[in-house]
Amino acid sequence: VDSIGDANPQIVVYLQDCKKIAETMRKSEVLHESDREMDLKSLLIEPFFHLSRLQHLMEDLLKNISMGSSSSVFTGIGDVEDCVATIKRILHDFRLLASEAEDSTAQQSGAGMVNALGRAVENLAEFNRLSKKSVKMTRKINASEKALVDEQTAYADNMTKIKQTLEGDSKKSAPALVFDSYADLLKRIGVLDSQAASRVATQFANPLGQLSQDIEDSMSELTPLKKEMESSYQDYVSLLSKLLSTAKGKDQKKVGEIEKEVQQRKKIFDNHASEVSTRLRILTQKKEKALTYYYAAMKAQYDYFVVGLERMQQFKPQMDALDAYIKTQDRKEWAAQLHFTISHELASLPSELASDGDAQLVSFLLDLPPLQPSTTTNNPSAATTSSSSSSSISSSSAAAPTTTASHHGVQYQPLVDLLSAANLAALNSVVATCSTEEQEGIMRVAVRILDAFRKTLPLIKYSVYKEVDATTDPSTLFRSNNISTKLIGTFTKLTGLPYLQRYLQPHVVDLLNANASSFEVDPVKAREGENVEQNMTRVLEAAQNVLDTVIRSVNDVPLTLRVVCTFIAYEVGRKFPANRYNSIGGYFFLRFVCPAILSPSAYGLMEEVLSPDSSRPFILVSKVLQNLSNGIEFGGKEAYMVAANRFISKNTDKVRHFFDQLLLNPSDVGLDLSSSSPLTSSSSSSSSISSGYSSPSLTPSSSLDYLDSASTASTGMVLPAVPIQYTALATLDEVIAVDLRLFHSTTIRNLPKIVKSLAQYRNKDAVPKVARVLADLGDPSLLYK
Repeated sequence: VDSIGDANPQIVVYLQDCKKIAETMRKSEVLHESDREMDLKSLLIEPFFHLSRLQHLMEDLLKNISMGSSSSVFTGIGDVEDCVATIKRILHDFRLLASEAEDSTAQQSGAGMVNALGRAVENLAEFNRLSKKSVKMTRKINASEKALVDEQTAYADNMTKIKQTLEGDSKKSAPALVFDSYADLLKRIGVLDSQAASRVATQFANPLGQLSQDIEDSMSELTPLKKEMESSYQDYVSLLSKLLSTAKGKDQKKVGEIEKEVQQRKKIFDNHASEVSTRLRILTQKKEKALTYYYAAMKAQYDYFVVGLERMQQFKPQMDALDAYIKTQDRKEWAAQLHFTISHELASLPSELASDGDAQLVSFLLDLPPLQPSTTTNNPSAATTSSSSSSSISSSSAAAPTTTASHHGVQYQPLVDLLSAANLAALNSVVATCSTEEQEGIMRVAVRILDAFRKTLPLIKYSVYKEVDATTDPSTLFRSNNISTKLIGTFTKLTGLPYLQRYLQPHVVDLLNANASSFEVDPVKAREGENVEQNMTRVLEAAQNVLDTVIRSVNDVPLTLRVVCTFIAYEVGRKFPANRYNSIGGYFFLRFVCPAILSPSAYGLMEEVLSPDSSRPFILVSKVLQNLSNGIEFGGKEAYMVAANRFISKNTDKVRHFFDQLLLNPSDVGLDLSSSSPLTSSSSSSSSISSGYSSPSLTPSSSLDYLDSASTASTGMVLPAVPIQYTALATLDEVIAVDLRLFHSTTIRNLPKIVKSLAQYRNKDAVPKVARVLADLGDPSLLYK
């Protein structure tokens, strides 16, 4: 078009028309691809070919006329006439193809209409089927509800009769009066249910059933009409295809006849489609009316539940009173069992542990005050609002405990407070009375519980202070195997496992794959011909690789472990300044890194347990790192290790710099550099350690009064805050669902041993606290069925 330009405007118009037809034909679903290409070529190429040929013929004809060649003139005139006739045919075909292209568009529009109407009819049929099912189900439910209401009424009458069989004043007691209230509630709820069922029947089931029948009657006429529409459409499409194939021939008369027939078929199809559309429109309006009926059914049920809930709320005080009465009776029985068990154990204590007051130590169990009815709201939104406003735990890495956890954790708060007593007496008694196989597991459970309640770091902080304060020889710091070191060790292991698996596991694999004999440095143990000097080089290279990895990963050391290091550095530095680095190394390497190297299977670094032969490289590498962290060179009994002293000298400054990097700002972890002690006096007699976090809104203000009045074991000391935000080892929901139940059950199972253990460790005054907490928790065999 651009090349022709303004020189031949008619040809430009012609080409533009061809373009429009071509675009229309490309969208057509009637023409095959080959037909489209053929017709487009005839449109675009043939006209130019014949126009060019006509121009040559005219030029030849004029030349022959000027030359006077009559025969050539007549021949030329015939050729010109044939060429003109061909051009006329092409122009006629052009108009025909344009008409066919328009028809194909109309055909596509018709196909869309047929499909849309068909889907609408199917949708209407499906709606009607479901509506009939809804009506049937509603009537069935109403019938069953009527039978249920009758049963509830009979049940309510029976409850009233049961109350009448009670003797004397018991008929007027609060629990007995609940029978009357409950019977009345059942009858009132039954009335509401009957009213709701009646409304559903009259406002939903009956009108919807009538509407469904109307639609079904109309569908019986609409379905055959839809088939007629589809049939007339197929006839129309067939004639269009026939017209297209006929148009490629030269029988113009036949083409005209078919064109008329196409128009007639199109009119029939349009009439059918219009009729189907009209009926569908009427039925759709009826279908939309059903929305009103469904709303009426939902509204009736909604009103029933709203009013029913109000009636239930009115009954709540009586139910709470009965609940408190039953729980008081259950607790009374359970407390009597505990009293028998504990009293019997106290009575059997040897004379050196017994005292005159033992018989009265848990006598309060026989006279516990009755439980008061609950005053909590049943309004979920109110509960959520209350919890949100009272909970002040905030953490950038861990969300505050959920409302559900806070609500269900109330019962366990006294137990957690008992475990987190500053002297750890209760925790020690529970762990110590377990079998050797159970002790590690129950310690893990206890640490998870304490950490979920944000008690672990404050307890460790207090334990570090007490350890340093009671020590005169700094070389013995944190070397005993008491409950405090078990707490620190278990917390360190659980917290540091991901770190160890990430950074130490590759080195464990290297040592495991190495030839164990090639690491032996003791000439007495080495095989004949073994070069112990080369073996020492291998040991030191392996130790250097581990050390370098640990130093490079300083920023990935768990935050809580760095907090513990800061506690130790502060306390030891305050009393034994020269041993500051040694104490950090004694914790980080002796309690954390080296145990993982010595026993990699226990830390998940490998599956198999090391055999005596394969463990030698691990022992030697651990020994070198341990001496480095303690700042102690080899000699004396281990003269064969003297060669490792060069490793210690080389890395001493490096490891001390690493320790400095581990430490946090003391003020960030609640350490007061201006104070000579991290402890401050507290007017409170509670032995529970403050965590630096508000408790997860679990403890009522008076729930621990009995703990303080029952014993004088409190230290009277409370730690300042430990304002570190971190992700606990477990959530409240997790420890409530598993760990607290397990710990509770274990405590009850070992209760006689626990009482004896507390007496042996001069913590007998903690027995009443344990007894009261267990009495309020209840019998685990019934609680956790």
